[in-house]
Amino acid sequence: YGTESDIRSFIQYVNKFGMLEGRSNVTIHIVYIRKGYYHPINYLRNVAWSAARSPYVFLIDLDFIPSYGLYHYLRKATELLMTETQKRALVVAAFETKHTHTAFPNNKAEMVKLAKGRIAVRFHEDFSGHTATDYSKWMTASYPYIVTWSKNYEPYMVVRTSSTRYDNRYIGVSLNKISHTTELHAQGYEFVVLPDGFIFHYPHSKAHDRIVVSHTFRSCVHQMSDINFMDELKSKYGKDCLKKGEADKRKDIIIKIVY
Repeated sequence: YGTESDIRSFIQYVNKFGMLEGRSNVTIHIVYIRKGYYHPINYLRNVAWSAARSPYVFLIDLDFIPSYGLYHYLRKATELLMTETQKRALVVAAFETKHTHTAFPNNKAEMVKLAKGRIAVRFHEDFSGHTATDYSKWMTASYPYIVTWSKNYEPYMVVRTSSTRYDNRYIGVSLNKISHTTELHAQGYEFVVLPDGFIFHYPHSKAHDRIVVSHTFRSCVHQMSDINFMDELKSKYGKDCLKKGEADKRKDIIIKIVY
């Protein structure tokens, strides 16, 4: 996503270092910036999603590093936990560190050690977006477990490629993933946390990507979510579609996924 000059620089960079030589599983789509247009984050996600050639997609942001072997682990998880008709999303635990020198954890045991020592924490710990994943349970979990959806839930997850995509109306930095998870919940999706794999985030400088974070912008986006979007979902899926799930939903699925 960028100007013509940005794209030319990117192509030159890729060609210079040959990082994609021999790769047949990487697709790059170019979206040009429109003058005066807010950062269309969900539109960009959907552009990438539309190119997926697999039956499942892992909805993740670019600045996360997956745990070793996560791709093969997720393939096994989808085989054991997903069916064509089942409304289910597989949640992958997300952690972050504030220290650039932190060694990347080789496995779950090392990840748990970092978390217990507060060297790494739940992603966006100061916000409730990942609270429902129940990281305390994840630390000791051996089996996948179902969690209860909550209003601000925005986990990183695996869903079928045919699932409902992101709402293109959400731009910038507010509610873009929350609106998607909320619609999946309204459709009756079950959120299942995987007990082993994880993704890891290191601190980095914020790119100048034309995201507007002004008070006016945030107020407009929140108003859209609280009034229009929620009403739309109730109209589409029924007035009770957004009721919080039952507390006893938080249960294990006794299936062992070999990492």
